[in-house]
Parts: sequence; C-alpha cells; structure tokens
Amino acid sequence: MSIEQRIDNLISAGWNVLDSDFDPAALQRSREQAFHCVDAALGADHVTTRHFGNLVSFGYWAQFTK
Repeated sequence: MSIEQRIDNLISAGWNVLDSDFDPAALQRSREQAFHCVDAALGADHVTTRHFGNLVSFGYWAQFTK
C-alpha cells in the first residue's frame, strides 16, 4: 500500500474518531493507522517506528491491538 493511501486511511480514521465522539476503539484504530504511516515512511527498523509501535500497543490500548 502506498504512503498516500496510508495517509488517506489515517485521515479517515481521524474523522471516525470525531464522528464516534472519541470512542476508545475508534481512537485505537486511529493510532494504528498513524503507526502504519510512520512504518511506511521510515521503515520497520527505524527507532521511531519501534518506539511508536510500543506506545500504540502499551497498557489499556493493548487490548485493541490483538
């Protein structure tokens, strides 16, 4: 998938967060889309990608990434 499509998916996920009145599941989907953008832009081995991946899947939000 192209970076442009990843960005479009992130924008769509952001609108879904707003439309859902900040539903936790919608917020997590938005975080996941942001991670996919970072991954596509920087690569899986980049330190920022790995750090952001840990943040997205940490704590309370981890239940939504499985």
